[in-house]
Amino acid sequence: TPSRSNHTYTLLDDQDALAQHQKPQTMWQSLRSFFLKGSHKYEHRLLCGAPLVLLACLGYAYYFGLVTMRWTVLETSYMFAISVTTVGYGLPTESDLDDLDSLQKWSLVGYSFAMVILAGCVLAAIVAAVHEAAENEFDAHHHDEEQHRAGRSRAVEAGRRRAIFLRQRVRRQLLEILILAFVGVFAISFLEEWGFADSSIWVAETVTSLGFGEIQAESTGGMVFTIVYSLVATLLFARVIGVISAYPGLELENASLSEACAKLGFAHDKGPRPAMDEDVIAALFPTQAPLARGDVALRVLLELGRVEKADVLDAYEVFDRLSGGMKE
Repeated sequence: TPSRSNHTYTLLDDQDALAQHQKPQTMWQSLRSFFLKGSHKYEHRLLCGAPLVLLACLGYAYYFGLVTMRWTVLETSYMFAISVTTVGYGLPTESDLDDLDSLQKWSLVGYSFAMVILAGCVLAAIVAAVHEAAENEFDAHHHDEEQHRAGRSRAVEAGRRRAIFLRQRVRRQLLEILILAFVGVFAISFLEEWGFADSSIWVAETVTSLGFGEIQAESTGGMVFTIVYSLVATLLFARVIGVISAYPGLELENASLSEACAKLGFAHDKGPRPAMDEDVIAALFPTQAPLARGDVALRVLLELGRVEKADVLDAYEVFDRLSGGMKE
């Protein structure tokens, strides 16, 4: 944020209140931030709209189960859990597709689409929240500048630290999935009196949302456990997918950035510092006219792909307005 004094522009230091704004560092904080941030014109629509949509889907799900299909509350809740998590073992054990009338079959079609759309919205929000939380948690960590090696790109080093951070998160969350799997195997085998192999197949289908349907709980305790376990397993699995999906793009970005930095004279991890690519330098600075440090910085950032041309033009427009005394 520029501050003006005698037509001189400086940057506010890192202790400014804006820099101290707390960013969400967990998935739940990111989801909460999604509904709370934004313009005052629309934030109430988000705050009220999302719960209303969820309540509408729940209401439709229970109307479909209790009224249309004539299921019990437990069977309706069971069907909702395995549908919204896309596990989809099939209809409750005492129901048969051949016994349904035309209205029930068409209602089942609408129910399926409604649950899939709800599941897609929830999973998309979770994945986006995981991405944001991981980025903010990494940025919040203190990175010692004294570890910087002369002649190496700070941006490349930061990208590699970020990749290491994501790998650590993936390992930690895969461990959580493994613990959840062991808990599920022992719990469902106890509740349904299944063998270890059948319990393992059930856990694999539930955690991965495959749900072939050959093995599903029949007892009251098993169905209640399925409701809770499928929701928790889907949540944890979505967190893992959210982190893993960010990793390949980050590695590709790091490789591209490292190549671009090498053309500007930054060394790789090993070896001497290379000479600057004359063609790149000539394209960046086509004239011999002296350039301000800020202008050089912007051109280098454009070459590295760290900023967009539109962003630079907007920054120039802000500077022009400030230089003209904020006149339109």
